[in-house]
Amino acid sequence: MPLGRLFGRKASGERIGVRVGNDTLTLCRYHAGAPSTISAERLSLSAEQDFDAALHSSAEALPANASDCQITLGPKHYHIVQVDRPRVDESELAQALSWAIKDLVPIPPDQMALDYFELPVQPAGADKINVVCADTSVLKPMVDVLHSAKLPLSNVCVDELNLPKLFPVIDEAQLLVIQQENEELLLVIVKQGMLYFSRRVRGYDLLATMTPEELRTGVVDNLSLEAQRSLDYFESQLRQPPVKQILVSLPGAHSELIIELLSANFFIPVSSFEPEAAVSANLDSSGLLGLAGIIASEGAS
Repeated sequence: MPLGRLFGRKASGERIGVRVGNDTLTLCRYHAGAPSTISAERLSLSAEQDFDAALHSSAEALPANASDCQITLGPKHYHIVQVDRPRVDESELAQALSWAIKDLVPIPPDQMALDYFELPVQPAGADKINVVCADTSVLKPMVDVLHSAKLPLSNVCVDELNLPKLFPVIDEAQLLVIQQENEELLLVIVKQGMLYFSRRVRGYDLLATMTPEELRTGVVDNLSLEAQRSLDYFESQLRQPPVKQILVSLPGAHSELIIELLSANFFIPVSSFEPEAAVSANLDSSGLLGLAGIIASEGAS
């Protein structure tokens, strides 16, 4: 059963985004108006402070009048698996997918909350489907906490599907390099407001704590190679025109230096990711990941 349909219900109005990262809960608040207001708060998640305790440790009381809430799962809490499309009717697809991925994810089939999506283009001859899978035994306690707090949950989603909603709908493709501290890097290519490509890159969890010297002596060059591989796949395998811009949103004090070093390795512009929806809020990468969930939910309502 899809993640959102399993736990959510539709709503509209003031919105709350809760992104559950590896060791951080980001609580993002969006109040529509003229002008709209956006805020984001990072709360610690640990063995000593679980989801419930983290949510209620907010410096600002949880809103009593929020009309919508979205959970965004960080990479620790879900899996994305690409498989061949099962040859079954659409009504039987979800069940067929749970069996198709049962040996690829460490979740028993009867505990899978899953959804699936297709990309706008695929390599020649491919007929793949992307399956998003989470464990209901992990999700349900989070959902119960939100319901107890009277926060009306409308959807459960993931970064890869939320982030494109922060992009303008234009024909030029853009590559985003984004990360929440202590998590894998996420590379996404967005075109016409749609996700065309996504990839998690391991080995950069501590990027935010690296010194300028470390960044200059190989780290950013290696990151450039990872980005270039994604650009090459987009052009050669997906047969798309070249990406026109690289956007960056990274934690830590040296993000401007990383942008400068990346710029030296590419012939296309490299700049900070500042989506229009958040231009007045000065959000860091964790705040943007939380806001993306709200904007995505708003578009789906």
